[in-house]
Amino acid sequence: ARERNNEETLELQQTMKEEQASVLALYKADLENQQEAYEQKNRELENQMTAIAILRADLEERTELLDDQQTVIEDQEGILGNQQSRIEKQQKQLEEQQAKLKEQQALLTEQHGRLKEQQKQLDSQADQIEQIIGVRGQLIDALNRELEANQIQIRADKATGAIAFESEILFARDSNELSEKGKEFFQNFMPIYLEVLFLPEFREYIAEVIVEGHTDDTGQYLHNLELSQQRAWSVAEYFLNEDCEFLSQEIITGLKALITVNGCADKDPVYREDGTIDSDKSRRVEIKFRLRDQEMIQEMDEILN
Repeated sequence: ARERNNEETLELQQTMKEEQASVLALYKADLENQQEAYEQKNRELENQMTAIAILRADLEERTELLDDQQTVIEDQEGILGNQQSRIEKQQKQLEEQQAKLKEQQALLTEQHGRLKEQQKQLDSQADQIEQIIGVRGQLIDALNRELEANQIQIRADKATGAIAFESEILFARDSNELSEKGKEFFQNFMPIYLEVLFLPEFREYIAEVIVEGHTDDTGQYLHNLELSQQRAWSVAEYFLNEDCEFLSQEIITGLKALITVNGCADKDPVYREDGTIDSDKSRRVEIKFRLRDQEMIQEMDEILN
């Protein structure tokens, strides 16, 4: 009975071992299955991690690209802002320039009007000067005709109208007292000379009648200046005197409003053809007229200025 119990116990133990081995085998198989599933999951996780790393790298690259683009955009915005500022400044300058141009246009229009008016004045002055130039020639011709008709052997210069009288005819050497011969000459000459100057067609153009004394270049200058002045004065005094019998008081009054007496010493000598000074002809008294052309030229200069 003991042996049978032992055998039964052994059998039971054997059965239990087999059952445990079977359970262990199942457990091991299940563990292997779990291990394989874990490894599969681990591989999937590694793949996902790799994909995530790729995505992260791509994301970082895209982020860096976006940052670069943002920088470019900000730079462009700065450039655009500067350009906008410059455009606004240029627009303001343009508006200011347009305002100035309008002012200048208005000024030019005003100046154009003034210039047209000045041109009218200049044209008028030019016409008058041209007329005066014609009057000068007509006056000189009239003087010379009358002098020739009255058999006076002296002529007005065809260019200037000046009439020169040699000092030897009028004065003694180094004297300023008008000689009797000189007085007789002026008694015949001055009525004819002034009659022509005071003709209606000439009188309004006469600005001045000038009596000038001249000497040669010998002797002291101040003495010559005084002598030339005194001789011119003696000539003028002779026919401006209230006791003058060969000129009417009307003529004398008109002449007083025009006459100028000058002493020129030797500043305007007469030259010979060879360029040397002709002392005899340099010692002279000249009577000449000045027309209003010089005054009109001065008025034209004032208009232009």
